[in-house]
Amino acid sequence: MSKSNTQYGASAILKLNGKTVGLATSFSWTVDYGKRALYGIDQPQPQEFTPGVQRVSGTIGLVRVRGSGGAEGLGLVGPQWGTNNPSSGVLVERYIHLLLLDRTDGSVIFECERATITSQSWNVGAKDIIRGTLNFEGFFSTNETLWM
Repeated sequence: MSKSNTQYGASAILKLNGKTVGLATSFSWTVDYGKRALYGIDQPQPQEFTPGVQRVSGTIGLVRVRGSGGAEGLGLVGPQWGTNNPSSGVLVERYIHLLLLDRTDGSVIFECERATITSQSWNVGAKDIIRGTLNFEGFFSTNETLWM
């Protein structure tokens, strides 16, 4: 019997700062290469494309556990202003390491070494589990082609 080359979400492992996130339900990412079209004078079609500002962004879907504290409890964002935390009010950016692995062969599906959580949102349904979304942006990303 032949082995399938198709990757499945069930065989993916998400690690944040080296720790496996067992509560993740989804993960999506976008790499925007920022290419721009360059037009000549009186030309309706572009003459060429040029590199622009690259952006890496994505979303992590997860379920909430009692006492977990959301993104703050996971250590992914700094303390908020106005809390009773003695270090609140200090602007400290926390960069995180995102790693999505294929558990079948250990290959890197997606990696972003310097990412930051830009927002978190939570949805509470009366007869449902509490589900959340963490949005992130990063400087650059790699995948299994770098490691081949």
